[in-house]
Amino acid sequence: MGQPAALEELDWKEKGMKLIKELASTGAPFDAYALTERGLADPPNPNKWGSLFRAARDKRIIEHAGFQRSRRPSRSGGTCQTWRGLPEADR
Repeated sequence: MGQPAALEELDWKEKGMKLIKELASTGAPFDAYALTERGLADPPNPNKWGSLFRAARDKRIIEHAGFQRSRRPSRSGGTCQTWRGLPEADR
């Protein structure tokens, strides 16, 4: 039997935030699909991607870096946001 949904969501968010911090530390722009490529499963609800990145932005870990065509196969080249890490001094 799996975890209760609330625990699965919390676990997903914690894993996602850890990956965002790792990607932010490189200084290179990245998108949500970069987290998937590093092993993060899809969230319980697709809207959770936005809340995860909003939380990282609000904590001054990342900032909006622009837009690009999505590399995620299910998005068929739709537009997605890119992000970049902020220096530690900005947090």
